[in-house]
Amino acid sequence: KINCLSVPAKAGEQITVSIRPEDIVVQDASDNRIEANIERIEFLGAFVRAELSNEQMGNHHFHADFSANLVRRNELKVGMKMEIGLPKRNLQLYSS
Repeated sequence: KINCLSVPAKAGEQITVSIRPEDIVVQDASDNRIEANIERIEFLGAFVRAELSNEQMGNHHFHADFSANLVRRNELKVGMKMEIGLPKRNLQLYSS
């Protein structure tokens, strides 16, 4: 179940969920909490792009942008599991 502000699909209908990488949160992850596996980390200067996966999402991977400071403070590494939040105000749902 996904908590969002708009519901364009009927119950049981297949949907596509979209969120910008910078909108995924680690701290204060109150909306739509999921456990994510860190598959890859790429340092891009002031921020780090992490490729994440989740067992419930099957083979679908997604990206999250975190500050370099957050990555250092939390010692994020490839292979770690972490809890993230997908804020409902930032989710877009589309009928598939």
